[in-house]
Amino acid sequence: MSFHKYLISAAVLSAMSAASALAAPPAAAGGNAVIVQLAPNLISAAPDLSDARVRDRTGFGNLRPEVLAHIQQLEKSYGFKAKHGFSQVLKGFSADLTPAQIAQLRANPAVRLVEPDAKMFAVAQALPWGISSTGATNSPAALAGDGLDNGTSLAQVRAFVVDTGVALHPDINVGTQVNYVGDGIAGDCNGHGTHVAGTIGARDNDAAVVGMAPGVQVLPVKVLDCSGSGSASNLIKAFDYAASTATANPNIKYVLNASIGFPPGTTVATLDTAVQNAVAAGVFVAVAAGNDGTDSCGNTMVNLSNWQSYTGVVAVGAIDSANREASFSNYGTCVGVWAPGVSVLSTSNSLGTATMSGTSMATPHVTGAAALIRATEPDLTPAQVDARIKSLAAAVGTVSKDGRSVVSLNIASVAPRLVSAATVTPAVLDFGTSRFAKNAKVVGSVSIQNTGGAPMSLTGFANVPRGVSLSGQNCVNVAPGSSCTATFTLDASKKTTISATVATQGAYRNGSFTMRATVN
Repeated sequence: MSFHKYLISAAVLSAMSAASALAAPPAAAGGNAVIVQLAPNLISAAPDLSDARVRDRTGFGNLRPEVLAHIQQLEKSYGFKAKHGFSQVLKGFSADLTPAQIAQLRANPAVRLVEPDAKMFAVAQALPWGISSTGATNSPAALAGDGLDNGTSLAQVRAFVVDTGVALHPDINVGTQVNYVGDGIAGDCNGHGTHVAGTIGARDNDAAVVGMAPGVQVLPVKVLDCSGSGSASNLIKAFDYAASTATANPNIKYVLNASIGFPPGTTVATLDTAVQNAVAAGVFVAVAAGNDGTDSCGNTMVNLSNWQSYTGVVAVGAIDSANREASFSNYGTCVGVWAPGVSVLSTSNSLGTATMSGTSMATPHVTGAAALIRATEPDLTPAQVDARIKSLAAAVGTVSKDGRSVVSLNIASVAPRLVSAATVTPAVLDFGTSRFAKNAKVVGSVSIQNTGGAPMSLTGFANVPRGVSLSGQNCVNVAPGSSCTATFTLDASKKTTISATVATQGAYRNGSFTMRATVN
């Protein structure tokens, strides 16, 4: 399938020396790259664990056993070797097959779908204009450009950068890297992915640039080669990996950037299924609308976004510094929001900075904004993050190519999550040892100082033994910096010989105390 490259202005440099995950083995030379989706009724046989590919824990080694066994059986039956296997966002694999092998698989009742593996491509500390224009410099959650990583804590957020890889740039917090291209080249030999990563989360310091979510850890997933080209199956594998990672780490919130395009009108049903299932696993997804200057709704992944719906997938158009839609930017109702995408300054794979243009450059502004929202409002689902981004977007007084009003990303009102904290005096409230007569009561109190940034309330008791009840005056909605006194009564409702230690914690963050009483 023919394809063309989009706007990428970085030079191709030698690969960085960072370690990457094992690449998938080369597939058999069948001539036709396809994606195969399996039917639900998988075989129950055990997989062959002597298969060398199982050693790759980010590849075949991460597959569910029943899916791996099914793929191995089909390989043996029809004489091919799969390139990628999928088991999280869909059950299936990709491979290079002959027409005869394709016909055999399509006739197999265990196979739901066989479709072409489409080609894809990249859509190509100063303060970049896009960071300031989106409100990141004013947002209390980001405080971008003040030279300090002192905004919202992003420790519980990760950003997948599904692209050409990311260089080990000192201004980027780079986490685990995986490579699904199979080229054996670590890092970023193109520059596109490193530029995207910098816009998402370059550190707020005195070097290079600053990103939308300063210092957030980015997780590079390489699906495009040194020329910025790849296949849809690489991308499905990336979503499979993202979903698996999110499922295994439920306390971490994930966002994913896919600044990747396909030729106009390309649809890949298995890829759309993969994206939807990754969102269902808890991953928010931002995708580039494309650089053809046409209606974006016919393109795979982009067709999952709509400015009127909240699916957890947002397609991003590009505007310039005058808030005009870029001439190359795709448009239409599938564009969820616009963001800066013309002459955007960010990090480069030469460990400096570079300027690029494209909806690829607009998309990471939204991904970084989503990271901030997930940090400040961690209970939001991907669909709710989608809705939040669109609700914050502001009309800028210009119109798109279809006459629709351009609404630009704006996170100025996104504030850090306020956390309650407290100190309790005394740390141990000891009622001592008493021989209780019927209905005897012992009273004690603690002073609670609210040292956090949000109102605090003390509620509830725990571990109360049978025969003993605790009651107390709750401290409700204590303002930051204020304190209250909580009084508790240990009440033996009847004469008892129970001996117990009673422990209770107030239901506020970062403050605790213990009650002790021995009842004889």
